[in-house]
Amino acid sequence: MLLSGDLGSGKTTIAQGIAAGLGVKEPVVSPTFAIVREYEGDVRVAHVDVYRLERMQELHDLGFEEIVDGDRVVLLEWAELVMPVVGAGGDRIVVRLGAPDDGDDDDVRTIDVHAPHDRALDERLTLAVNATDLPRQAR
Repeated sequence: MLLSGDLGSGKTTIAQGIAAGLGVKEPVVSPTFAIVREYEGDVRVAHVDVYRLERMQELHDLGFEEIVDGDRVVLLEWAELVMPVVGAGGDRIVVRLGAPDDGDDDDVRTIDVHAPHDRALDERLTLAVNATDLPRQAR
């Protein structure tokens, strides 16, 4: 899952919710300084934050190819910084977080979820987001 959005937009918060939904019981914390944190749940989860990387080569040095090719769900924060390397194809799901256009409420976020590789999944994700009981401006 490629998570993108401005600083403070909720990338780590949504990663925590996704990890909990995947059965991770331990606290999921921001991997900003560790870069990669791994968790056991119903499936393995790797939480990656590339904000502090200075060069694309560092992604390779971290063994990122092995992480994404493994048997785990990868939650990648700041995906927009490495999109040329990672790409949005394959089985990736793109999650963009942001503040609403009016910017009146710091606690409200917009969430845009897409599965560019799979039109049927993309449509199901849209239906799922729209079916929640979130206030309309939070979707």
